[in-house]
Amino acid sequence: AVAHQAADAWRRITQKQVCRGQVRMGLAAVCLYFECKLAGVPRSKETIVNGCGVPLDAFRKAARLYRLQESATQLEVPTDSKDVLSDCMLRLGALVPENLQRRVAACARVADEHITRLGVLEGRTPVVRAAAAISLAMEKVKLKGCGELHRHLDVSQYTLSRALNLIQRHTTKALGC
Repeated sequence: AVAHQAADAWRRITQKQVCRGQVRMGLAAVCLYFECKLAGVPRSKETIVNGCGVPLDAFRKAARLYRLQESATQLEVPTDSKDVLSDCMLRLGALVPENLQRRVAACARVADEHITRLGVLEGRTPVVRAAAAISLAMEKVKLKGCGELHRHLDVSQYTLSRALNLIQRHTTKALGC
């Protein structure tokens, strides 16, 4: 069922004839990735990219194209950072020691609710909101390695620091987790 929905999404976007070559291959992988997200089937970008045999840069270009085309074709992309939070925690791996992973994850959930309540990161991607929540959680747990967080989560350092500055500017109370 997910494969059929991904094929339908790919067909709707390619009918617009805005992509060619490698980006077209990447677009099929992106459609599959987002349909897996919508269906609740946990698949990482790396798993899909390797399975489809698509270069990661083609996947990224296609993801940008997909986001531009989604409004024109009425496609849905998950916008809730709670859906992305567990995937982001899995990607951290060695950055967060095993004995602290549960505590950081619980604190990140609280931080995500706090960020959602504030509403200062509306319009940002779910990955940016999840990365900001994880960064706040790592600071709360006093865990080193926040500087490496953006590399593990595929978010630019500038975007992450900008999101954290927005949160700090609009909040007066400490994160309670």
